[in-house]
Amino acid sequence: HDEFSADVEKIYRILRKFHTRAPKLELALKESGVVVRSGLTERVLNRCGDAGNLGYSFFVWASKQPGYRHSYDVYKAMIRIMGKMRQFGAVWALIEEMRKENPQLLSPEMFVVLMRRFASAKLVKKAIEVLDEMPKYGCEPDEYVFGCLLDALCKNGSVKEAALLFDDMRMRFKPTIKHFTSLLYGWCREGKLMEAK
Repeated sequence: HDEFSADVEKIYRILRKFHTRAPKLELALKESGVVVRSGLTERVLNRCGDAGNLGYSFFVWASKQPGYRHSYDVYKAMIRIMGKMRQFGAVWALIEEMRKENPQLLSPEMFVVLMRRFASAKLVKKAIEVLDEMPKYGCEPDEYVFGCLLDALCKNGSVKEAALLFDDMRMRFKPTIKHFTSLLYGWCREGKLMEAK
């Protein structure tokens, strides 16, 4: 228990009770007496867990509260939740909103979260596209980001695609021990020992 616990539970109960009735939800949240503040929104999103639609409802409501702005951690949590729900169009819309309203909060880590979600959904081309889209948002991919992409592909059974990408990008991203380790892990996991060797 901490300063947020009681408010988080109160909000979570309201979200569960009224999530299908938007006007009533807005009114219940407004009358709850809870003050939206830094740290609270992220805790509510985490409390909602896999019930991403509940988290999103609160995210949208919180963004309209006077004197409150979403933090980096809140955006990152929301991207993770929407990605888990495979709401990839909504994720891109959120990143676009960030570019317009809070460009200073965009970071390579946001895109890494998105790459991992695409990779786990077996959407390899989409995961790779994230790498190509990053510069449009003022984030230049580096060896770390590339390594995260390889790692996500290898852990989600797309090691062949990861190996091809690794070969294609050798000149753009200097190979690191992490890159090789991800590929080794992927090939060994698939029982392809010749490729691993």
